[in-house]
Amino acid sequence: MHKSTIIAALAVATVSALSGCGATSAASSAPTATVTVTVTEMATPTEGDDSAETSTTSSVPAVQTFKIGEKAKTSIGTFAVISNVKSQTIDDGSSMLYAQAFKAQICIDAGAEKTPVRQDMWRAADKDSGEYEPSTLSVFDELQPELPDGYDDADAIAPGTCVTGWVGFDVKPTVKLTAAVLHLTDGNQYRWPLA
Repeated sequence: MHKSTIIAALAVATVSALSGCGATSAASSAPTATVTVTVTEMATPTEGDDSAETSTTSSVPAVQTFKIGEKAKTSIGTFAVISNVKSQTIDDGSSMLYAQAFKAQICIDAGAEKTPVRQDMWRAADKDSGEYEPSTLSVFDELQPELPDGYDDADAIAPGTCVTGWVGFDVKPTVKLTAAVLHLTDGNQYRWPLA
């Protein structure tokens, strides 16, 4: 008989025995007790039996943190944030345009395939862990050149080469950006704290 069956049988027998004692009208109006039975089954492995072994794999993405200028090595090459946040505001007469940006560098390994450059893998995080998606910097002359953005061969990085440019965010200068975050398709995250 399993350990769990024995414990459950003893619990039932104990409760039955206690409920049969002093069966009077006063006893039936007395408060009843709640009995909780916890059953734990444990397997004991025998030599050569791997069925009781447990293997745990994590599906939580890895998060690695780097300093400004420090390179993150990935399966296709290196990524880095090479400057802190820079802001620019433009008054175009009818409205205020503003952007915050950091400068990034992507280098593709010599043995890798030609790789499309995509700004959408970058995010900027604020102090409340909110994340902002990139936006165009075309009107901001101080934040040029932009990191190339595209999916075709014209914007792909050839193996053994690097590209550098600004990744911009439509975020007011009053918002404090605290980290540049790179999200890769393998689920891993790379973070560079911003000052």
